[in-house]
Amino acid sequence: MVAKFLGNVKRDDFRLRTKYPFLTTRIFYTGGYDYFIYVENINKYPYLKFEDLQQEFDYSIKMMGNPTKLTNSIPENYIEEYKPIEDDKISENFAGVFFTESMFINFLKAKFNTYKIVGFRTDFQNQLFIVELDYTSEQEKNDLQLELNKLELSFDFTIEKKSLLNENVEKNIDFGHPILNTIAKQDNIMQIPAYALQPVKLDFIKRDESLWFDNIDKVYTGEFTKDNLKFFDKNKTSCLIDYTAASNIDIRNGLLMYDTIYLMLPLKEHNDMLFNSSFSQDNLFSLIEKDRLKLISIQPEERLDVDILKEAYNIKPNSVVNRRALSLLSVIDLYEMNKNSIFNDIGIQEVFYDIAKIISKELNVDISDIVDFIAWPKKALRDSFETFNRNGIWAYGQLGVNELLKKPLNKISGKDLTLELTMTSQNIHLANALNATLFPSFLYNEKGKRQSFEAPYANMMGNFLNFYKYATREKLQSYTNIENFKFNKNQLISPIDIFEINTYIPFEEFESYTSSSTTRNRVNVLFNKLSNLSLEERSEEIKKYNEYVAEFQKKNKLKLILSDISNDILGLTIPTILTGNILPLIIFSMFNSNLFKGILSRTDLYKKIQSEVESLNNYINAQTGKLSDIDILSQINRVAKLK
Repeated sequence: MVAKFLGNVKRDDFRLRTKYPFLTTRIFYTGGYDYFIYVENINKYPYLKFEDLQQEFDYSIKMMGNPTKLTNSIPENYIEEYKPIEDDKISENFAGVFFTESMFINFLKAKFNTYKIVGFRTDFQNQLFIVELDYTSEQEKNDLQLELNKLELSFDFTIEKKSLLNENVEKNIDFGHPILNTIAKQDNIMQIPAYALQPVKLDFIKRDESLWFDNIDKVYTGEFTKDNLKFFDKNKTSCLIDYTAASNIDIRNGLLMYDTIYLMLPLKEHNDMLFNSSFSQDNLFSLIEKDRLKLISIQPEERLDVDILKEAYNIKPNSVVNRRALSLLSVIDLYEMNKNSIFNDIGIQEVFYDIAKIISKELNVDISDIVDFIAWPKKALRDSFETFNRNGIWAYGQLGVNELLKKPLNKISGKDLTLELTMTSQNIHLANALNATLFPSFLYNEKGKRQSFEAPYANMMGNFLNFYKYATREKLQSYTNIENFKFNKNQLISPIDIFEINTYIPFEEFESYTSSSTTRNRVNVLFNKLSNLSLEERSEEIKKYNEYVAEFQKKNKLKLILSDISNDILGLTIPTILTGNILPLIIFSMFNSNLFKGILSRTDLYKKIQSEVESLNNYINAQTGKLSDIDILSQINRVAKLK
């Protein structure tokens, strides 16, 4: 009985260290059902009282029924000490993961999809989990039982033979078990049903299910990276356009500036939001064939146009990406952000609380908020496995940077904006993971003006994510130079048509104008340069462009008119502290603090920072020649013009 709860206790400890990533713990067993988690460094964080932490652990963190207790001293006469779950073993064997009965049966059907699992029940009297299996050999039975016991749940597993007698099971009419039937028939938005329980059987769903379960362990060890994902190419520019339930920009905008468009299809009853007289399904399939467009499936597939998904898969299998594959991408992205975080340096970890105190004093912000800000990459990584395994990319609403924004934004606005932040979180985090520009969806108000529910919140979160992604050890000095912070790697663009698109020429002809990656890259540089300017600077720049264009027209007889690019998002005024500009200020003040210099001067990181290389402005300035911009604008004049 000793080891029955060990997996659960380890997972309780891991959840504690997920909520408070800066805490270090030790796990002790003292006999019977008594396990103790010793928090050994809580005294380093005076704002965190042990009694409060103990109460939170008992009522909010540990799983109900687990015999886990929190202590601030090493238990006397303990029998054994166990090693906590480490960050490179977060998903190993799914040990200690919490399951409801329906979640567990769904897990069985997904992870062990080569076995004919018929059902599952619990024998409380004999403390056994019983899996009903239609097996053909004792070896098959023993192999599954061995894998199941690695889960380290509170009861042992045993296998019982049960045949699939009902032919309707194979036809997906009746799954032979009431819970399986419930999972198969419910609206599975917030959890991902096993392929075997899907109402619509599509090959890419099964492929991506295996992709998740076969590789998740290797993600946390760094062995499986984005380079291993066949739908992702780090050398191509990309954008994310969401048509799920609202309008978005004309797809031609994406073609004009990006190598790859990641497209979220509309719900099947709203196909007319995407397809019209100027863009047909045949045009969509043509872009897929040319590897210019991929379909992102974030909804249960039965909510989408299944025929489109099937045809896209037939044309190019890697052009359709399911929720499981997107979940794997997301965990990889969190792993990379945590690994590259400047706050992961050993020297900084040693003075973690000292850093938080400096920033808190400099910015007059509560120290607990600063601690959460510094610890977010590690916290999100540790939270990623259970949430993504259960909820797919909807997990972002639970662990994303929206959680950092919730408290200050609610305070400033005087409203509870938790729902708005949660609903917006998914797309901006996914765009960040794809290294893509997000085009937020929008609706038209009664005056015919575009308004985006998503844009203001996504813009704030995008700036935070850019900080975590690009304020790395190698780029820290450039990033903390406030004057150079205008250069944004993953820019969120407001819901406007950046270019005035010519929709009258045939789509095929339009696409041919944008088929050159060189053209797309140069258009992208031009747009980024203009959009990163202030309104006054932009107006002045456009005025100069018009003078160049007028001269160019005399020589080339081309008509090209430029006007300003608007950036109106709901008329919402966002406080500076929430736009993301606070992030370089935090680091800037941190590394210019005499106290911090004294603390950190003994570490290798500080020496690296002092010898950092040139600023990002050099990159920008090298690509902003007026003549090349005018040249590219003249080349695409028939297709589009800046407006």
